[in-house]
Order: sequence, then C-alpha cells, then structure tokens
Amino acid sequence: MGIDLKKLPKVKIVSVLDNDKKLFAVELNSAESSIDGYAFIFTTPKELIYGKFEFNNQAEKNRGTFLPDESDDSSTLETGKEYDCIESYWGERAKLVLEDGEWVKTQFKTQDAYGQRDKKTGRLTISHPSFKPEANDKSWEIVKGAWDHEHCGICWETICDHECHSSAYYIRTKDEQCVCEKCFDKYVSKKNWDFTDLIKGKESNNTKSEKTISLREAVITGIIIDFVLLLLASMIMDGGQCFHFTFSVFGGHLAGNFIVMCRRFSRMTKGDKDFIRYGMLMLIPLSIPIAIVAACYAEWLYATLHLNTFYKFIGLEK
Repeated sequence: MGIDLKKLPKVKIVSVLDNDKKLFAVELNSAESSIDGYAFIFTTPKELIYGKFEFNNQAEKNRGTFLPDESDDSSTLETGKEYDCIESYWGERAKLVLEDGEWVKTQFKTQDAYGQRDKKTGRLTISHPSFKPEANDKSWEIVKGAWDHEHCGICWETICDHECHSSAYYIRTKDEQCVCEKCFDKYVSKKNWDFTDLIKGKESNNTKSEKTISLREAVITGIIIDFVLLLLASMIMDGGQCFHFTFSVFGGHLAGNFIVMCRRFSRMTKGDKDFIRYGMLMLIPLSIPIAIVAACYAEWLYATLHLNTFYKFIGLEK
C-alpha cells in the first residue's frame, strides 16, 4: 500500500533520551501506522528533519525512538508536540521540492568522466563529471562518453541527449540536483509536493511487476501444455496422423522457443513468455490450413508424378 498524503502518520515527541546524541522517545498516533526505519519529520509545512525510527517494543508497538541525522537541526523538535512524518522515498522528494535554492535550466550533453576500476573484479565505477581526482592519484582514468544520462530526482525519468528522451532539465546550483521540465513546472516551481499521481503510477508499476510471470514459470507451463496436447493427439485413433501433425507443431514450438531465448534472453518481453507458455495453442490453429494446403499439393504432386510415369511406360509424353 502507498502513502496517503492527506493522512500522514503523526508522531509525538515524548521526551529527550540523550541530549548529546539528540535521541528522542516518540509515540505514533496509531498502532496501525507503519513508519519504521529512515523517514522524515515535518517540523514546519516546508521544513523536514531526516532520521531513523525504531519501534522494537512488542508490548507497545507505537512507542519507539527517533535519532535525527547529524546534518539536520533537531533543536526545533519540541517535547509533547505532534508532527507529521513521511517515509524516506517520498520525503526525499518533498525536501527537494521545498528547499530553497537557485534552479537553472540547461540542456544535457554526454560528457567524459573519471572512472576507477576495482582491482579484484575489474568493475569500473564512474564518477560525476564535476569530480576531479588528485594529481598524484593514478587509480582514476578518463572514460570517453561515460556520463551519458541523468535521472529526475522526483519521477526518475531519464534525461539524456538521445532522441527517445528529453535533454532539457533543471539543475540546482548548490548541490547539482536534477529534475525534469515536467516535475519542475508541476512541483518545484509551485513548492507543491502532492505526489498523488506519482504514487498511483508507482503502485501501478509494482502491481504489474508482481503479476509478471517469470521465465521459469513460463517454461514449466509450456512443457505441461505441450505434453497434454501430445498425449491427447496420441489417443486419437486415426492411424497416427493427428499425432504426427501435433508433433510437427511441437517441433516448431521448440524451435521458436530456442530462437527467442537465444536472441532476447536478457530482455524478454511478456509476448515472448506468452509464446513459450501457449505457443502450441497458437501454432495449431495456424498450422491446420497450412497442413491442408500442403496435403492437397502433395496429393496432386503424387498423382502427377504417377501419370507421367504411366505415359512414359506406354510410350506417350504428356
């Protein structure tokens, strides 16, 4: 379930447990609220404090602690007061929208960047183009065209200079945070952090992802369907014609599966997996008219060859 921005969970500051660490005892307004781990507290409608919530008390599940991040000022938290809180994922986006800063519109261009290769795995880690290593540090190397895209800090849309994406975006000068044009106009420029549309889209994508069948499940389903069809065909008393036809279709299905897996194994689509599962059911009705035409042609060819042989035998040429 996603968050309801109009009904954010509220947390009450009960007491200060440790003045040095700024550790607070807190109480959620409802045992049904699900804030645990890292999240944000709204100290004002436009200011947030980031920190870690822990609720380990089984007897009182709505009582726990809150440890603010060192970089945030927790002096504004008041004992006995209730505050709205929001989970880390959406809180980061809300803070990006609400924080003051100068935004500049620009066009993305692919850039060279420094990369550092892991000595054990050989994996190359690319740094931001603004990073410049120390002159005597030889572990970094320049990688041509390495920085080829950015992501919007709100909707995570890809920003690049390829034709399939927009290259225009806004960048915040103080920390180089990026947002796409659409999110800047809808959220940042209006200081609006009502991400209801984004939340619905994220939940919809998660639902689709959960319903997406795995390759293993597709293969198992396909094997079962193919076996059942071959078994049924073998039980038809027609001298084995139906079985031979079904077995030929089965061979075509196997060949199709092999081609799909070889060419698109790492980027298999839903249609590919549907073919692996239901390919026999798709191919049989398509193969029937082909088989009829092929049988008629074979019969005609057989008759023609026999007539020509007969004509030659009696000394006549057709």
